[in-house]
Amino acid sequence: MRISNLIQVISVAGTLLAGSTLLVACASNNEAETAAATPAPVATVPVQNCSAPPPVRDIWALEPMLTNSGDIKPEMTREEKKAVILEYIRAKNETYSKCKKGKN
Repeated sequence: MRISNLIQVISVAGTLLAGSTLLVACASNNEAETAAATPAPVATVPVQNCSAPPPVRDIWALEPMLTNSGDIKPEMTREEKKAVILEYIRAKNETYSKCKKGKN
């Protein structure tokens, strides 16, 4: 009787071992499927503050600022100063345009 009991215990143990191996294999397979099904995080684009520059009423009001920054030199003619001021305004407007389109 003891041998038949031992054979029965070994049979049950073998079944349990095979079943637990199958469960572990299924569990690890589910983890792999879950990892594969989880989408990668999407990089977010930081929000940019795109405020339009106010319209310039008097371009000559910008002259002192551009003189202090060194863009306008005292020896420049009025036409040269005007060209520098207009270029400054154009650059500001272009920066806003690029920001608004999402290029910057």
